[in-house]
Amino acid sequence: TIPPASAAILQRIGAWRHLDPPISAAFSSMQVWDAAGQAYIRYEAADVEAEHIGHVVENSRIVAAAVAQLRAVAETRPAVGRGVHGGVHLLTPAALKELHFPSAVDPREGASLAQLSFEGGSSISARLVVGADGANSRVRSAAGLRTVGWSYE
Repeated sequence: TIPPASAAILQRIGAWRHLDPPISAAFSSMQVWDAAGQAYIRYEAADVEAEHIGHVVENSRIVAAAVAQLRAVAETRPAVGRGVHGGVHLLTPAALKELHFPSAVDPREGASLAQLSFEGGSSISARLVVGADGANSRVRSAAGLRTVGWSYE
């Protein structure tokens, strides 16, 4: 599901136009309950004077919409290098092979760059790495970030 704040971000960057119905479906109420007990909570759009409280959209469609909008914007900007338009370089599809973060940053010398290499041989350097690669995130693993989770079965 996409809450209104996330939908607003997608609208602001122009990606929401790729998610209009029937790809997305707005909902105005939601009930969440605990499988181990009788407790539940119910949310209603009317309680916050809103038309809806979110949209149901498949994650693959959100990713496709964001990439389509990124491509559309990149194509309207002048090329600054081979495959790079307006400062945007799309590497897709690309599977992360290795990720190395700088060991330390010396504020006098500016930020060090992370080094990313991909299956197939391409590589990039970046000041910012966003790990939006799913539940079994290779980025999160390479960064040494731990998570806590449990099975719902």
